Amino acid sequence: MALTKFVDQDYSRAGQAVQDFINRVHTTIETAIDGLHRTQQQHVEAEKLVGEGLRRVYPE
Repeated sequence: MALTKFVDQDYSRAGQAVQDFINRVHTTIETAIDGLHRTQQQHVEAEKLVGEGLRRVYPE
């Protein structure tokens, strides 16, 4: 009976807990990647602005 209880109840709960953990990790990774991408885009735009400003101040 203990094995039946484990298979019917505990195993499915453990499987669901693992799946929930995987889902949370996946969401966290996606959120971090989105934030990193936004930061990278802002950095590239800032570099462009600085480059344009330097070219105006110090033309070749």
